[in-house]
Amino acid sequence: YYIVESGTCEAFVYDDGSGYMAKKTLKSGEGFGELALFNKCPRSATVRTIEESSLWVLDRHTFNKVIVEASKEKKGVRFAILNKMKLLGNSYF
Repeated sequence: YYIVESGTCEAFVYDDGSGYMAKKTLKSGEGFGELALFNKCPRSATVRTIEESSLWVLDRHTFNKVIVEASKEKKGVRFAILNKMKLLGNSYF
């Protein structure tokens, strides 16, 4: 997985009829490559910089660990919100 720290990149996908065509412009803070990691398949796009750029790289293991931890955090926040709520039968009806 790649994260654009600075600069601008373009993602291209191959179109049989016209060759490569631009799909998306990526700017600072945006990432790419997650589909290949989620689906365990080859990358489906080519990315190139269109100006001087700096990128961060996460390997599959680190990417998966970050996703799992973020999911746990999100779940914890949801449980905390639910624990603060009163039961519907007690206060609203």
